[in-house]
Amino acid sequence: MKHVLMLLFMVISPLRAQLIRNPKVLDLYDRAEALLGEGNADAAEKIVQEADKQACGDCVPCLKLMFSIHLQQAKHVAAFQDLNRLLEKVDDPNRLGAQYLMLGYTVAQKEPLSPQDNQLARDILEKALTTSKKTTLAHLHLSQLYDQARDKQKALSHLESLLLKKPEDQLSGALRQQIGEWKLKLTGQLSYVPIETLDGSAELDFTKYRGQVVLVDYWASWCGPCRTSQPGLMRFYKKFADRPFKLISISVDKEPQAAIDYVAKSTMVWPQYYDRYGNLSGKLLDIGNSYPSFKLVDHEGRIIHSEVGWRRSAERRLNREISKALTKAEEAVKESSP
Repeated sequence: MKHVLMLLFMVISPLRAQLIRNPKVLDLYDRAEALLGEGNADAAEKIVQEADKQACGDCVPCLKLMFSIHLQQAKHVAAFQDLNRLLEKVDDPNRLGAQYLMLGYTVAQKEPLSPQDNQLARDILEKALTTSKKTTLAHLHLSQLYDQARDKQKALSHLESLLLKKPEDQLSGALRQQIGEWKLKLTGQLSYVPIETLDGSAELDFTKYRGQVVLVDYWASWCGPCRTSQPGLMRFYKKFADRPFKLISISVDKEPQAAIDYVAKSTMVWPQYYDRYGNLSGKLLDIGNSYPSFKLVDHEGRIIHSEVGWRRSAERRLNREISKALTKAEEAVKESSP
């Protein structure tokens, strides 16, 4: 917080002599700034309020300093009011967007977060979005806050807005992972999963498979039952080749080279992925420590069936569930056709 206040002072101080024409107001301002620098925010608040009164409410530097004081005092409602007053006086509102975002995020991080604080944080962050086009990440914080407030529709709306304004290829892997987790939590639909193909050429994004049924196979080169499952997976791969079906495998080997070497000698001709981030994808899809493990994802991106281990009975169940899911996917296409 001290670093934030210092940054604000760096912006405010050079402007005060130009913007504060009244010597009395300037003297009060300087005293308040000095007191705040000494950590005496309460005394600084009283003096800057008097400075603002002497300036008849037209002292923009006073308002900025008052915002810094209220921020240090954790008087977040007052700090929000300060920004709203500043918004009426500045020519470029975009500059205030970062302050709204910082204030809203500060409130959102309170523990425990009361319903009143949740509402305040949402109000501030919504204001940030209407004030500046650069406060894109406010959508992410708002999605979390609306989810906590049990407003799933608005939570999802802000998540979609984030993806629209800041495409995934411009987001960090950690943030994309968080978006994928929120999408799954809010909608039950899989989207981005933070893993890449074995050769690193592409990332796993289930939104690209909408309209198709996907069987996800978790395996390892050291796993005997995984090797036993591969003929059965090949049967699925060939049987459903002419239908909207995709088979993908995700290796849980400790080193990718082990998976690369094994795949090169095997019949696993379908897409191969590797989780380089410590089984994050397994946590996302709720995979345990038994392999092979399978997740069947329907044409809407929802997990509809799970299977652990490989036996003839498991192959029969997967075959039945895949067939049912494919029928629904094809019926959905027919219903949507004009």
